[in-house]
Amino acid sequence: MLTAAVAISAGEVFPELLAALDGHPSLEICGVARSTPDLFRLLFRFGPTLLIASTCFLDEIDLEGVPADRSRLLSIPLTIVFPGDGLEPHHEMVTRITRLPIRMGGIIDRDSGDVDHVLQYIKSKVDIYSNGHAESSLSQSRKGSNDGLIVFSGCKGGVGNTLISCSFAAISALGEKRVILVEMGGARSQLIHLKSTLDGKTFTELAPMAEELSWDLLRVSLYRHPSGFHLLPSSRRSVPAQSPNPRVYGSLLRNLLFLFDLVILDLQNPWGGEFSLLLPFSPLVNIVTLPDMLSTACARDAAESMRRGGMDASRMRLLVNRYGGNHVLGLEEMARATGMDVTAAFPDDARSGLDFCEMGEVPRPTSPLGKATASLAVDLGLIPPGSNGARPRPDRPPYRFGRKRNRRSAPKAMGGA
Repeated sequence: MLTAAVAISAGEVFPELLAALDGHPSLEICGVARSTPDLFRLLFRFGPTLLIASTCFLDEIDLEGVPADRSRLLSIPLTIVFPGDGLEPHHEMVTRITRLPIRMGGIIDRDSGDVDHVLQYIKSKVDIYSNGHAESSLSQSRKGSNDGLIVFSGCKGGVGNTLISCSFAAISALGEKRVILVEMGGARSQLIHLKSTLDGKTFTELAPMAEELSWDLLRVSLYRHPSGFHLLPSSRRSVPAQSPNPRVYGSLLRNLLFLFDLVILDLQNPWGGEFSLLLPFSPLVNIVTLPDMLSTACARDAAESMRRGGMDASRMRLLVNRYGGNHVLGLEEMARATGMDVTAAFPDDARSGLDFCEMGEVPRPTSPLGKATASLAVDLGLIPPGSNGARPRPDRPPYRFGRKRNRRSAPKAMGGA
């Protein structure tokens, strides 16, 4: 499998050739950059084998003031060039392009209708210039590891996955990180009440622009919550639910993953058609449940459904909400029943729940739920220990329970008073 980054100037129409390559089983497009800063970010995040760039984009690259370690990223992938939209390369343009620190691998005929022939041409160039190694060293070091997409999914209604995902987004947005909270599934948005209905686009409104996304566009198109994270609700309340378009929704998530440091997804229905769109991105899935028998049974069914759908079981975790220790089921029993490790147990925080439901307020960092969420973010390496009241954690998280562990007593809930 070859991985490729695509670079096209703002305003250029996405060529049919690249659209066909995007769906080819032997080539994986990891992002489409529309500006030079976005391209450097894409190359750094995913380390692709190939850079497929238009002549217009390469001609516009200005390396003045760019640090050497950042500009060096251009020399790692093999660059395949195709003529820009409506503009053929001329002598001055070619001269400027060849002065860039890129490894030129050839030029694609944009009007070629034989996708397999073009892909064979690309593979032959990769074999020649990479000495038979299709994967770059940077790509190899990051292959199979994608912690930029974290999913919170409820096993049934009312377990609190939306509340936890909002709290997690606020905690994760500390510092200079770009964090976006995305909502998928459900006819009625649960996140729209966090902002004015007139501010910012929704998922269904942004999806048609999936291939035109850039950071400059998102910065003015998305609502930014006072806590620091960007918000992308599923739809407006007056708009009926739409069936997901696999290619368009997949392209939108793919580009969000390199434009943001962290994409947090509130998945309302783990059995819906949206879940299959997430599998290629290998997300970390947190199934939220309550410490009762009905919720645990629903969590077990949701986990089994995800496994049958192709989800890697090692990427699935169980979050127990409203845990106080005085329940019929303990954490170890819930772990055995669902076949998942219990990553965290959140305390019952009625005040934060009421403020969220009635006023749309995200839990305060000093609240029991806020402290528990911060502890989870520390365990995942998203914030340093001690941030926003999070307690310092040992090297091994103590709140992860698997079926192979044998403990005599269940621990207290994380973040408890």
